[in-house]
Amino acid sequence: MSHFRPVRLFGALFAAALTLTLSAAAAPARAAAAPSGAASLPASASACRSTPAKPSSPSASCHTAPSAATGSRTTVSMPAGAAACPSTAAKPSSAAAACAGTGARIAAAADTAFTVKLVASQVSLAPGGTTTLTATSNQDVSPTPFFIEIFDATAGTLAATCGSGTTCATNVTQSGSTVRNYVAYVADAGKTFPPAAPQATSSFITVSWLTVGLTASPTALQPGGTTTLTATATLDVGATPFFIDVFDATTGTLVAQCGFGTSCATSVTQTGSTVRDYIAYVADQGSTFPPPDVRAASGGVFVSWITISLSVSPTCLPAGDSATAVATASVDVGPTPFYIEIFDETSHTNVAICGSGTVCVGSATRGTPGQDFLIAYVSLFSTTLPPPDIRATADPVQVNWFRSTSVVPNVLGFSQSDAETSIENAGLVPSVSFQNSCADPGDVLNQNPLGGSVVPFGSTVHITVDSSPIAC
Repeated sequence: MSHFRPVRLFGALFAAALTLTLSAAAAPARAAAAPSGAASLPASASACRSTPAKPSSPSASCHTAPSAATGSRTTVSMPAGAAACPSTAAKPSSAAAACAGTGARIAAAADTAFTVKLVASQVSLAPGGTTTLTATSNQDVSPTPFFIEIFDATAGTLAATCGSGTTCATNVTQSGSTVRNYVAYVADAGKTFPPAAPQATSSFITVSWLTVGLTASPTALQPGGTTTLTATATLDVGATPFFIDVFDATTGTLVAQCGFGTSCATSVTQTGSTVRDYIAYVADQGSTFPPPDVRAASGGVFVSWITISLSVSPTCLPAGDSATAVATASVDVGPTPFYIEIFDETSHTNVAICGSGTVCVGSATRGTPGQDFLIAYVSLFSTTLPPPDIRATADPVQVNWFRSTSVVPNVLGFSQSDAETSIENAGLVPSVSFQNSCADPGDVLNQNPLGGSVVPFGSTVHITVDSSPIAC
């Protein structure tokens, strides 16, 4: 068994591949010998909506799932390990807000203007995830009539207010898929958005709670075949600054980009043999890999365009001898998660597993006479039949093992036809001659070798038949 590797990095990229060609323009090749590919609209699909502000690929189709309209429930809570901000009747603070830096004044002059900045501990989360929003002022608001306030600008609601210190922090959790903009102010107390006459305003922070998945159908094809890639996000990206992107991670090229909807689909054809790893993102607009400001990423999906053949030599041999099986794939499986595997279909045993290269060689042996069928696959690793995730299958090859020796039957006195049948049943070849002896007309007079002799399978047994007439 050659090149046996039971564990390899599943995400290994197929290096000898060419950049996928989009319908808009052809990308430069990374390996001259690799096949090219093309992206096109799936059958019966319409092109995704595209605007100058949010352009979509002409080869991409998109739609919005009804479930995308489901709202998200917001939960505001105290950051872990933090103490509640001091709160008085004159300067009340949010129950779920933590503040620090009381008495601090960064500026040297007492009349220095306020500034405030806002950060989020995480800006991309899955639904149910929690981010910590922290607003920081350049001076303590305690001795002033002002508050540090954090607003959900998308919903127009107050997330946290702190009447003292230089920092104001709170945890925000969204139960569903949503994209929210948050902003901080130093301002008078109030829950209206935006607050009146703010003393300072931070930059907006965009936080997203969403996921994206990717499917391919089919995932195993022959060269020239077409697969449809569909990326599905849990939120319509149309009202957000983000896009659904599908990338060929093997070549680092953009396959499809949709600025609207919850799904983005495109069809991809590869004219030659190759294995490609595709991945979907929700991210800012960009054709670089990975795209900028990734908000969600799918797992990688491998699509293969592969063929495999199997040859066996010899296909007829004595029991106990070995036949050499050679499986040849149309791509080097080394940079992929797949293996070349040869199995004996009859006995359900593994003959060979190869984790790299295009050729896998193994030996098949049978100790008793009979016939077996050998078959080869490109698939994920397995020592049992059938292996998982089969990407290509060779035509089975029949191999016959015969007996190496045979015992000569004693056919003296048999009729000619009975003698020939007995010899043939022993795996031997009868050879008939005739003699006039008037002893036993029609019966066997002599044989060579004698009955009980051990001879190579297929040997000739000579018999002499009495050819005398019945009335001799």
